[in-house]
Amino acid sequence: MTTDVIPILRVADASTASVWYERLGFRVEFEHRFEPHLPAYIGIRREGAQIHLSEHAGDARPHTLVYIWVDDIEAVATEFDATVDEAPWGREISLVDPDGNRLRVAQPTAARDVEAELGAGTLELLTSLESAMWDERTRGDREWTDARLTDDFTEVGYSGRTYTRAEILDLPAASIDAAVDDMTIRALGRDAALVTYRTLETRGVAHRSSVWRRSSGAWMLAFHQGTPAE
Repeated sequence: MTTDVIPILRVADASTASVWYERLGFRVEFEHRFEPHLPAYIGIRREGAQIHLSEHAGDARPHTLVYIWVDDIEAVATEFDATVDEAPWGREISLVDPDGNRLRVAQPTAARDVEAELGAGTLELLTSLESAMWDERTRGDREWTDARLTDDFTEVGYSGRTYTRAEILDLPAASIDAAVDDMTIRALGRDAALVTYRTLETRGVAHRSSVWRRSSGAWMLAFHQGTPAE
């Protein structure tokens, strides 16, 4: 099983390079030298992403290009006074470190993230499924709901009460008066997605989140939570 892939960049001075990468949000995780006078090898990390900086001449070629995904492209652009370019897959900037290594730093668009991770048409499908949960014609249909909840489905309701799958299915059909807006979908892996949005209801506003899982090609709702909001 592959657990990680780590690019190695050639640098003249690993300490100087690590300081530059701190501006990009990376922090030194380890430093190694076979002897005090020999070249340094430093590992840096930003959350789940790792890069190794090596002073060893044979480890990597200068002027390597590395692509980095982030969720704060505006902050990175401000730190480096860089221009953000719009691309079909996201918003990105180009940087060059003190040793001439090139970095493209990008923040994916929500649509691209879902389509790239989960397949074409997934964004539209999950939007339709989540919206159907608020449609009286489907929400009140026990058979329709039964076919779309995972066996381990759990819901934390607006009141704070936790419901099991069986309890949700046994709830009597009720009239719904709610508007859904600000829906965002994020991939959680190859076969899972997080859907967040807001509902405007007669009883108040709620922030909502759902976790959908794909099994045997079908998307099933595994978790839902509604939290009252101002």
